[in-house]
Amino acid sequence: MFIAIVGAMDTEISRAYDSLKNPVVEEYQGFKYIIGERGKHKIVVTKSGIGKVNMAIATTNLINHYDIDLIINTGIAGSVNTKINSICIATKLMYHDMIIDSFDVHLKDPIYPNEKLISHAKANLKDITYGTFLTGDQFVTSIDMLHGADLNNVVSVDMESMALATAAKRFNKDFLIIRSISDNLDLSKANKNEFTVAEKSLTCAFNFIDSL
Repeated sequence: MFIAIVGAMDTEISRAYDSLKNPVVEEYQGFKYIIGERGKHKIVVTKSGIGKVNMAIATTNLINHYDIDLIINTGIAGSVNTKINSICIATKLMYHDMIIDSFDVHLKDPIYPNEKLISHAKANLKDITYGTFLTGDQFVTSIDMLHGADLNNVVSVDMESMALATAAKRFNKDFLIIRSISDNLDLSKANKNEFTVAEKSLTCAFNFIDSL
């Protein structure tokens, strides 16, 4: 299987480079790709940059340039209620900042990962929190910034996940979103916990890959 690992920041993916055998560096359309092997799988790792637009461009570029089978997004996220250091996997993704109430806009509709991938994760990974991920182009520091979004079963709030899911769905690619919680709407804690939490998310991503 050819699997892509995408993170928004260097801290979320840098350790992945050392985990690949026979790594090769390629550049395409301004993006850097590290391609190597892990077990029986071929892996490509890239950094998207922070935010929805960067992630959408990076994912589309990745899909157009490589014949990948699966995209895994790994990184850090905030949460309203989920405990810090928890590892979360998305079973449903939505925007919290797509506010066009007077129109029937499809971008407000949720996106769901492949159920078989979620079932595989549940069967092979331990201590994972599953639920809804909300995405928007801002660091959320209060519930008011979520614009009245339904918080039922919301476990993670970030700036890229839904954008990756949207691009992957458009091009009929399977995806899995893994995030580890760095803060409960608190920027200072996010900065403090960034490295250790990013490490946990990436480790989970590799555990998932190794189980395939």
